[in-house]
Amino acid sequence: MRASAPRAGWQYNHWRGEFYPRDLAKAQWFDYYAARFHTVEVSNTFYRQPADRTWDRWRAMATDGFCFALKANRFLTHVRRLDDPAPTIERFFDGALRLGDRLGPVLYQLPPFFTRTPEHAERFEAFLARLPGGRTTPWRSATRRGTSRRPSRRFGGSALASVSTT
Repeated sequence: MRASAPRAGWQYNHWRGEFYPRDLAKAQWFDYYAARFHTVEVSNTFYRQPADRTWDRWRAMATDGFCFALKANRFLTHVRRLDDPAPTIERFFDGALRLGDRLGPVLYQLPPFFTRTPEHAERFEAFLARLPGGRTTPWRSATRRGTSRRPSRRFGGSALASVSTT
């Protein structure tokens, strides 16, 4: 049976003996994980753009029906604060689209100080308009206490999921 609740990553040493059998080789951890879950959240994309060979390896490792939920790079959300998003979005998706049908939702985590101001609202709208065609963008505000679907005075901490419609 495969669970639908994704985990953030699959390569955690402290999972050996807790989730992974003690004698399972690390090279087999992804296969073991993918036999139990059909999605994994990849957080390292928040910190750096993977090399093309990494995107290709992830695609090859995944079986039919498995998908990668990616966290968009912090350069877009925390450094640029959605200002002039096109080059960063293009670079990110140049890699992410190599996953093909294994590409799942893309999460955009905004910094907590990204408050709802006219300037930030303009950036936010421009950002949404720059997302690749054929993808929808539901979003909700995430807080330390959980998530809310109600609008708030802050964009900060929000997570946007860009989900394939094809």
